[in-house]
Amino acid sequence: MRELKDQWLPAVEAGEEDFGGKADRLAFALKAVGAGGKALAPLVAKLKAGALQGDRRAAVLQLLGDLGGPPELGVVLDEALNDDTPTGERAALLQSLVETSQQRKTKPAGDLSRVGALLDSDNDQLAAAAARAAGQWGIDSLRPRIVALVTPQQDWRVRQAAFDALATMGGKENRATLADFTTDKHSHWLRMEAAVALTAIDLNAGTQAAADVLADLPADVNPAGLLRPILGRKGGPEALAKALSDRKVEPDVAKLALRTASSGGQQS
Repeated sequence: MRELKDQWLPAVEAGEEDFGGKADRLAFALKAVGAGGKALAPLVAKLKAGALQGDRRAAVLQLLGDLGGPPELGVVLDEALNDDTPTGERAALLQSLVETSQQRKTKPAGDLSRVGALLDSDNDQLAAAAARAAGQWGIDSLRPRIVALVTPQQDWRVRQAAFDALATMGGKENRATLADFTTDKHSHWLRMEAAVALTAIDLNAGTQAAADVLADLPADVNPAGLLRPILGRKGGPEALAKALSDRKVEPDVAKLALRTASSGGQQS
């Protein structure tokens, strides 16, 4: 397939070859040679015409996400925002777009703020995916609604996605918001989640906040969810050790913390 690329790829790009109308064969060929741009046009046309179903449709959407530029990624976003697309698939499509933006430093064309329609979804997986997408694409207009997702009653996956979105967006305002959530006016769980996110923006501020939280934890709260991400971050163990040097931690919490540290968990 790769050896014959110069024979068939120009014809595909010119709209003169579509592999006999077999979208799966065309998708396989394009993936094999890593071809995007104009070569994806026949697949986009079939997708928009509703000519693809099931596994073929999923494979084409995956290919558009892997090889497409902003216009093709916009098509994938349209599918994720389409109420007729199954909920689980919508969340997966959004997640794939986030990963594409992280890896290839590109994002879908069009009005990205449309993803805000999914922040209030009854499906936690979909709402979390929407929050991460808004954060990755830096949609400032959605910031207040992302902050509003952080409540004790919210599913922890949605809260974590909201915190991660604020950290990804960065900036003084989001740093201040995360820092505020680490203070003792909030629950232990919110404080721990916020401290982890804060380390992504400011390692020293995040570990200082984490140390404050650890010092306030009662004996029956396991700090593993706070410690593992920080200990897995470059420079995290050293910064946390420094922050804890003048803190007194509940003995049972200290034992759990030591157990977490000794188990490793380097993540990044």
